[in-house]
Amino acid sequence: MVAFAPGFITCSSTNLGSLIDVAAHINHIRNIAGIDSVGIGADYDGISTTPIGLEDVSKYPKLIEYLLSQENWTDDDIIKLIGGNFDKN
Repeated sequence: MVAFAPGFITCSSTNLGSLIDVAAHINHIRNIAGIDSVGIGADYDGISTTPIGLEDVSKYPKLIEYLLSQENWTDDDIIKLIGGNFDKN
């Protein structure tokens, strides 16, 4: 699960990070655990600050657009990231 807490994204309590930092974090988890093991769990109700560009869920399309602009992301991968990996029976 990728939480958007600055300490998780940037390893700093003062650097909020950005959409690009979150994408890098998602890619890092994907590279280690695989696409079937990564999802977004932003924790908006548990954090007081958010990465720049991801202030609320209305900004998710920009994150998805950024990920899809990278060669290693497909539509099927995005479906897994945004909820498909939660629906495992």
